[in-house]
Amino acid sequence: MVLTIKTSKEKRVVMKCDLGGEYVNMLNLTDETRQKETHTRRTGCEFEIVFSSVKGVWAVCKISGNHNHELGGNLAGHAVKCCLSELEKVKVRAFSGQGLVPKDILCILRKEFANSHSTAKEIYNELIVVRAEELRGRGPIEALVELISCSDYFSKVRLVEGVVDYVFFMH
Repeated sequence: MVLTIKTSKEKRVVMKCDLGGEYVNMLNLTDETRQKETHTRRTGCEFEIVFSSVKGVWAVCKISGNHNHELGGNLAGHAVKCCLSELEKVKVRAFSGQGLVPKDILCILRKEFANSHSTAKEIYNELIVVRAEELRGRGPIEALVELISCSDYFSKVRLVEGVVDYVFFMH
């Protein structure tokens, strides 16, 4: 069972079952106009818990509704379960410099961590974080120019009106 925040105010939080609610057809498609079959995990579960804070102490005020589904079902593919563990993040970072694609990294992680439910999307997202950290706010060309000018490279960079015209380097 996973709970999500339904409403949140300074001194009151209502949490609902993650399977609560119904599928919302945002594009107003019919079965004839829809190109893909849709699926939703939602079951219309009405289970809710209301918490409130009195003098900084949080307490359960009300539990309402019942679950209309089995508890403790398979969480594979659920966002809560799919997050990379810290050890998996370390491994992804190590593989990021080796040019492996997310699906290959996923295969390696699944062999090393048998109970991992991570997906290629989580690995892809972690690789984006790694790249952003490496660039440190610079553009890719700026990072390349800095790398080749500080290393054992022979390089020549030509700027025309502050814009890179060409970059030549060799190791």
